[in-house]
Amino acid sequence: MPLFCRIRMPGERESYFRSRRLSPKRWIPDRRQAVGKKIGSYLFMASFQLNLIIGAVFLTAMSTNPLAVAMLQASFGIEISWLTWFVYASVPMLLVSVAVPWVIYGLNKPTMTAEEMKLAPRFAREQLKKMGPMAKREKVLLAIFLGMITLWTLGPALQIHAAVVALTGVVLMLYTKIIAYADLLEEKMAWDILLWLAPLLALTGFLAGHGVIHWLVTCIQAPFLGCAFIFVYAALVLLYFYIHYFLTSLFIHLQAFFLPFVTVLAALGGDLYVIGMVFALLTCVSPGTTHYGTGTAAIYYASGYVTQKEWWLTGAAVSVVEVFFIAGVGYLWMSLLRA
Repeated sequence: MPLFCRIRMPGERESYFRSRRLSPKRWIPDRRQAVGKKIGSYLFMASFQLNLIIGAVFLTAMSTNPLAVAMLQASFGIEISWLTWFVYASVPMLLVSVAVPWVIYGLNKPTMTAEEMKLAPRFAREQLKKMGPMAKREKVLLAIFLGMITLWTLGPALQIHAAVVALTGVVLMLYTKIIAYADLLEEKMAWDILLWLAPLLALTGFLAGHGVIHWLVTCIQAPFLGCAFIFVYAALVLLYFYIHYFLTSLFIHLQAFFLPFVTVLAALGGDLYVIGMVFALLTCVSPGTTHYGTGTAAIYYASGYVTQKEWWLTGAAVSVVEVFFIAGVGYLWMSLLRA
């Protein structure tokens, strides 16, 4: 059986698209020689990293974002709205989104010629022309999404909770038959998050109420007694980010380390809004270091365009840029907003 299917690039051999047996020693090098080094490695790595980066920009773009906000509210009584999150995250994540593709480009430089690259936009224009203008359902869907974003932005002023906006959007899509109820049932990841989110929040309150969080904070504080805030901040940022090398789940990362690290820095005089946002944003991009850091990483890696060595080297280089702009520039930007 064919192991994969895709469009044949100009000049590639027809035999390349015949069936391949599951033999990584033969299949992956052949595939990467044909497409990977041309542009596949760069596109796959850039797509994966930018997926995480964009997920950090919006409160509703990644499941850990509202969980982090809920944990901050439950533990410290602070509220971060959709608009506040966007404003705080906008500058550091914009800088990251501009810098990261260039870092990836330097480590995975495409060999595709300029003439070959011109085929892509030409092909895209042809396909868009075949698709024709937007259908009525597509226009309705666009209107619903714009309405949801508007309500998420103005939610605090209108006293409308973000969850109410999300549920309203789902109901409208069902009512206008843009999606069917069967489609909702197939969204297993969404149901998984819905079922686990409440117990995770309850567990946070339970751990805090029984002194577990306080014990963890005490253990983390001990090595840094008498140290300056900037030194403790830098050490905890690096530890928090790179500890994900040993993890495969963002939920576990957030649940285990987010509150203790934020509490330690808050006790040393750090602004809870700034510290909370910095560590929440670092959570979003931390899986980019390895090919197992999150579920989507395994899917990208399984494509065969990038080897483990290339992935880890690229992830390490990208992580330096992300930590600098989020924990450095981002900290200064958020502190300026809070001044």
